[in-house]
Amino acid sequence: MRVDVLIIGGGATGVGIARDLSMRGVDVLLLEKSDFGSGSSGGNHGLLHSGARYVINDPISAKECAAESKILKKVAWNCIDDTGGLFVGLKGDDPEHGSRFEGSCRSLRINVHHVGKDEIWELEPNISKDAEEGYLVEDAAIDPFRLVLTNVDDARRNGATLRNHCEVIDVETTGEEVRAVRFRDMRNGDVDEVYPEIVVNAAGPQAAAVAKMAGINLGLTRDFGTLLVYNGRTVRRVINRLRPPSDGDIIVPSHTSMVAGTTSRRLRPSENGCPTRADVEKISKEASALVPSLETMRVIRAYGSSRPLISSEGGRTASRGYKVIDHATDGVEGMISIIGGKLTTYRLMAESVSDLVCRKLGVRADCRTATEVMVEKRVGLNFPSTKAVKDSISRRYGNAQNAHLWIESNGTGMDLACSCEGVLQTELERFSASGDILNLTDLMRRTRAGMGYCQGTGCMWRMVAALSKGDDVQELVEDFIRERRAAMESVLEGDQLRQEIFRSHILWNYLSEKDERET
Repeated sequence: MRVDVLIIGGGATGVGIARDLSMRGVDVLLLEKSDFGSGSSGGNHGLLHSGARYVINDPISAKECAAESKILKKVAWNCIDDTGGLFVGLKGDDPEHGSRFEGSCRSLRINVHHVGKDEIWELEPNISKDAEEGYLVEDAAIDPFRLVLTNVDDARRNGATLRNHCEVIDVETTGEEVRAVRFRDMRNGDVDEVYPEIVVNAAGPQAAAVAKMAGINLGLTRDFGTLLVYNGRTVRRVINRLRPPSDGDIIVPSHTSMVAGTTSRRLRPSENGCPTRADVEKISKEASALVPSLETMRVIRAYGSSRPLISSEGGRTASRGYKVIDHATDGVEGMISIIGGKLTTYRLMAESVSDLVCRKLGVRADCRTATEVMVEKRVGLNFPSTKAVKDSISRRYGNAQNAHLWIESNGTGMDLACSCEGVLQTELERFSASGDILNLTDLMRRTRAGMGYCQGTGCMWRMVAALSKGDDVQELVEDFIRERRAAMESVLEGDQLRQEIFRSHILWNYLSEKDERET
């Protein structure tokens, strides 16, 4: 198989590069070893940065975030809840930090508006009574899974080939250039080869391992951050603590929940990282100082991911900027790596890589991703359901894939499959028919079924019914239970522990009875 460009990694940056290059007429193949958006791109806050968080310590990243945020609110509107943001200073915080913060925002032309304590409580009644001052900014919430998958769909519409569950196992070089890349299709174990003109290494935290296959030593620091999901929304905006970036100082309203975090600890080269009880306690304490109602709310899961950073120091002091590396300087022509960056700047990162690729290929075509909307808006869906469900469907799909046609024409699939997240049975059936879906977690990323309060206790059976081929029910269920349980282990106490005992009793009893019936 010969292609112009092979992209390794199906996170936001990788699929963004695939979309950008395919729009310029380049023949693209993308390989992702797991599912699209299953790594760092799906393991973050879901915060679309206005740039305000970085104005003091990382002004270059702040300016990039400010510009890209405005672009994404137009071209990826279906992925964004434009909540606005509020930075809040509490008693005991540095009283001078607010003026430095405001001055830095204004010097970078990032919109900011000062509010006093009374106005804070009018805007956000659940903010701590220890609030002293605040600043309104243009932060927003973004659905990282929907963002990645919307890019996948648009790249495919433009002729790109994107394959998930395909793991790169070898990069063969001639000593001076990449000759071939071998990969294994995890669906059937088949190994195949591709012969690209250029390889783009967009593997995020695994970028160093990919580069090593080509004999390249890629300096990369990995940092792990933990996040908590709370069962409800008691804030309207993205809430930031008005202080230098630190642990547990952001709360993001996300769909039916709130996400609080994050922590930051450096990972050793062989370490994968996972949420710890200490992480949970730290975030809970800091987030509750901002919003005291969190103390009595249930934490339904903890998750996290490793972040690739370009600084050798890592941690809070590391820049959130990015770096494009042409490995011709390392003696390997035809290989490019992209490291660092943030979800908010993924499109800019993809444009930078695509510009370099096109120069190397001799392609003369401008980037169009900053102006062309990925999904056109649609209003007035015609099927029997509540206004809330119709509004949610319209936002999720717009006119993508003629969604209104397959939703409106499916008279038997209008039942709610997931009442927590407002997911219809027809959505489960539609996505289950895709070759991209291998398990319930893949289906969850596309529909949000299983992400709500009950963490799949109710809707899992509907998901199984949509995806199962008949002889794989137990495997699907056990894999999903393990994935959900892993995300709960560090938060199992109090109400959440009682909920998990009840949930496990239901699920494992069903499996035990099924085994008994079959024997």
